[in-house]
Amino acid sequence: QSQLAFAMVVTRSAAALEAVDDKKVTPSSRPRRILVVGEVGDGKSTLINALRDPEKSDKAEAGKKARGVTKQISEFIGKPIDGNEIVLLDTPGIGDLDVPLQKLFVLFEERLADAEVDGVLVTTPVSNAYTQGAQVVKFLVEKGFVGGSEKWDNIVLVGTKNDKADDDDRECFREQVVPELFASAPNKTGAYALVEKSDYSDLLGCISRLPGASIEYERPSDEVVAELAEQTKQSREEAARAALALDEARQA
Repeated sequence: QSQLAFAMVVTRSAAALEAVDDKKVTPSSRPRRILVVGEVGDGKSTLINALRDPEKSDKAEAGKKARGVTKQISEFIGKPIDGNEIVLLDTPGIGDLDVPLQKLFVLFEERLADAEVDGVLVTTPVSNAYTQGAQVVKFLVEKGFVGGSEKWDNIVLVGTKNDKADDDDRECFREQVVPELFASAPNKTGAYALVEKSDYSDLLGCISRLPGASIEYERPSDEVVAELAEQTKQSREEAARAALALDEARQA
């Protein structure tokens, strides 16, 4: 029964994408602002470098560091997509020890206040199961962006490092990670793309199909953010204990 439900979700997702394939958004009079959010080491800055215009923006610093690389919300001019100018907003990685969740939400408020956001790209490696970063982004969309259920149309889940994943990873991503992120969206599904350093075509298609309507950010209350921070901390501790138990079982 669960396999049938997952199959229905994937079928609905494919049907939804086919339904909008021929709907091209009329080029906007202003650049389209795309927010890129994900966990430390998920490939956000690498994605930014693939989409930016090298003649108009310097290269984003990328790499895997325990404390993350990006510390502020940085703006990059992207290459035009379907006639629309693109502005990419690179954000500190979720889990960055120098940028706790409370500070991250303050940065969002400072940078996104009174600013229109046309799309949010949520990065998570295809080979990882549902990550803490995706959990926080799900909260961000549910509690931070206003616009009713339609706001989920502006969200794209980006499976990074697809070249390092196998078929089982991709199946898990499509059948479990996608429905989990979009659990509050209509039909419990949404747009997603699998990318790797040599191929961002799926993502470009998703960006070209973003709706013409933008969404606005409204910072959640301090109490709600504090509750999320505590839940995230507990989840990380549980994950660490599970990983330790697995290592011990392998060594036994």
